[in-house]
Amino acid sequence: MTLTEKSGHLAWCALVALALARQYGGVLSPAQENLFLTRWLATALKQQRFSRDVAPDIEWLLKQGRQLGVSAKLASKLNYLWRSCTGDIRRQLVLPTGANYAGRIL
Repeated sequence: MTLTEKSGHLAWCALVALALARQYGGVLSPAQENLFLTRWLATALKQQRFSRDVAPDIEWLLKQGRQLGVSAKLASKLNYLWRSCTGDIRRQLVLPTGANYAGRIL
């Protein structure tokens, strides 16, 4: 599995977890969304649920969620990461910055 595929898998899993939390009423507001994703990322990192190769991505997203709160827009970042890793994005004018994240977008 390539690094791009690993990052896409991470983003996909986070987005599915968020969708399930929304469906079952655990996430109703942007603040709850940020809290859910921040906790999910922290657990994923602590329990080493994903390859060490994507640890910098998890750490960066986690830092964004903790420092910026709702303004981090973690779901949007994860969606962008997933779409970019699956080839759904051809070109982007504005690239987010982060450890491995920004280097693999295009």
